[in-house]
Amino acid sequence: MQKLRRAGVLNTLFFAGIAGAIYAVLNWLVRKDYLLSADVDPMTALLTQLYGVISLLNVFAIIVSTSNIYSIEHKNNGLRKMHTLPIKSGSVFLQKLIILVGALALTYVIEFASLAILGGSYLPSGTFALGEVLQFAFYVFLIIMPCLVFMLIISMISPNMWITVGIGIVGFFSGMSMVGMDNRISYLNPFVLLLKPAMELTSGMNIVIISIAIIETIVLILLGIFIANKKTEE
Repeated sequence: MQKLRRAGVLNTLFFAGIAGAIYAVLNWLVRKDYLLSADVDPMTALLTQLYGVISLLNVFAIIVSTSNIYSIEHKNNGLRKMHTLPIKSGSVFLQKLIILVGALALTYVIEFASLAILGGSYLPSGTFALGEVLQFAFYVFLIIMPCLVFMLIISMISPNMWITVGIGIVGFFSGMSMVGMDNRISYLNPFVLLLKPAMELTSGMNIVIISIAIIETIVLILLGIFIANKKTEE
């Protein structure tokens, strides 16, 4: 945690939450008449349309934070020196992931608190459901996990943080280009999963996407731990 304070990782995700909440509020105030008049359930319009906005900020916050989280270890062969300590590199990877997940959870709490306030204040009487907001927040938080773990692995492997950033940006644009495909093979791209709710215009939970997200997350975590420990042996 002391090292991460210097790297600015936690600040990046916290300010992403603040920026996402502010941007969602401004977006709603500008477009609320159009969104409420559309032939879509008001709750669905609130969640899916504003999620599409904040998801972009969250993706770039993940790219930046994961790029920074290993940069301090890569400098001056710090990561190689850590291999001499009585601690497994796999556990370091896992601890960094836990910290990132906790910080990202705070980001989502801030953003969806703003959506809940907007819904309670502006949606027609009887249409706002707090339970639906919480369910959707859990859903989109779960499906962004593969992207987070994938980017952390790239950061661990690459000593150059700009390569990590570049891969993240390429991954994001690949997700944008593939998200409209009616092909479940595209779901293997972690960047596609997190963009699906905004494209489907439904706040319901897609069991197929959830299942793929959970499997991908577990596989990527195990792969990250394996790579970290393998690098220690080398």
